[in-house]
Amino acid sequence: MSVYTALSHEDLSIFLAKYSIGELVNFEGIDQGIENTNYFVDTSEGSYVLTIFESLENNDLPFFLELMSHLSRQGIPCAKPLPDKNNNYLQNLKDKPSAIVERLVGTTLIGSEASESQCQQVGMWLAKLHQASLSFKKNRINNRGKEWFKKVSESLYPKIKEEEKNLLHSEIDYQLKQDTKSLPSGIIHADLFRDNVMFDNST
Repeated sequence: MSVYTALSHEDLSIFLAKYSIGELVNFEGIDQGIENTNYFVDTSEGSYVLTIFESLENNDLPFFLELMSHLSRQGIPCAKPLPDKNNNYLQNLKDKPSAIVERLVGTTLIGSEASESQCQQVGMWLAKLHQASLSFKKNRINNRGKEWFKKVSESLYPKIKEEEKNLLHSEIDYQLKQDTKSLPSGIIHADLFRDNVMFDNST
């Protein structure tokens, strides 16, 4: 279970008082996910998701939250961050950066196969996301480039088979020799997994 930060009803009620989204009715930890703690939160005014960021740095979070807000305004069906009463997207909860977003309608495909139509829809919305992000004026340095995957690969070598180790080492070596400075750049999803895509019907 990926709920790393436990909350009480009182903890969450105090936190929600910073927002104009009603009184706490119910909340439940979300099992899916790897890096962050997530809760479904129901209030007297709606349904939301609370994310407590366990690993992302504070200085990265405003960029991501403002990007999500921008994409939502452009009609991309993504989680829309909610500002607090002081118009801030980012708050602290249990001494960790936290944010509230509107809860999306739909279900994931975990445990079932994606259809051709569903894959086509994902591709279409990714293209729309890329187009919508062109008007987003902020940018950030990609901190998961060559140095990052070199460092992570070193931590993986002791845990994988020799054949896998050789394959990974060969790929890392190839990537480190590439000159990527002249490649076009832009915003991508970069976290597109089955549990991050939701459908509101069977198609």
